[in-house]
Amino acid sequence: MDDTCIDDFRREDFTIFDIEEALLERSLLVLEDESTPAEMLRAELRIMTAGYQRLFREVQRLIKMSDRKEEALNRLNRELTSLTAQLEHQATHDALTGILNKGAITRYIDEQIKHNAFGLILFDIDFFKQVNDQRGHPAGDDVLRGFAQRINEHLPPDMLFARFGGEEFAIVAPDMPLEELHQHAEDLRKAVNAAPFFSNTGFVPITISFGVSLRLENEPFSSVFTRADAALYQAKQQGRDRVVSIAPSSKIQPAD
Repeated sequence: MDDTCIDDFRREDFTIFDIEEALLERSLLVLEDESTPAEMLRAELRIMTAGYQRLFREVQRLIKMSDRKEEALNRLNRELTSLTAQLEHQATHDALTGILNKGAITRYIDEQIKHNAFGLILFDIDFFKQVNDQRGHPAGDDVLRGFAQRINEHLPPDMLFARFGGEEFAIVAPDMPLEELHQHAEDLRKAVNAAPFFSNTGFVPITISFGVSLRLENEPFSSVFTRADAALYQAKQQGRDRVVSIAPSSKIQPAD
């Protein structure tokens, strides 16, 4: 390669095609000169061939680099999508039981069924503090996980199940007669009573108390929550392990 090509290579505005363009221009000049000896033409052909080979290798390298960058970008997009899904799940689900958390179900009510009628079931595990005190919190966590799984197994697919905190849970159901909603709660109570729950200290039998009510159209959520909570309190007062329902038209007696 002569000094002209080397100078081209050192220019600040050099690109991967500068050398090839210079070689092509030089070869065209040689070819246009009819007096060019055959040996010089062969030498020029060798130079052009070498330039083409270099260009071919460079194009291959750039293609591979582009493929690697595209693959890396696709991988990052997949990781970002997965991370977003994980963060969304963590924001809306209870870490221990894997079911919805209170924030998720209240947002659902506010955004999706803000003005609609629906059913609300509040319930908690009777004497759950004794499980933690007598068997330890790891055993209590085992019971909570097993309890949530069993409720999910017996829950109709059109109902939402959430942990409100501690041993307190809630179900949001489609609008239906109060008697029907009461029966759903009763079926869940029987499912819980059917078998004890596994823990690291052995099997633990538990019972559940339920409070049930209906939310009327355009009624504040606080109203149906107050009724269901009052029904749950009555279930506790009446001996636990039972379902109590309060109709929207009922007057709630203040708790003692």
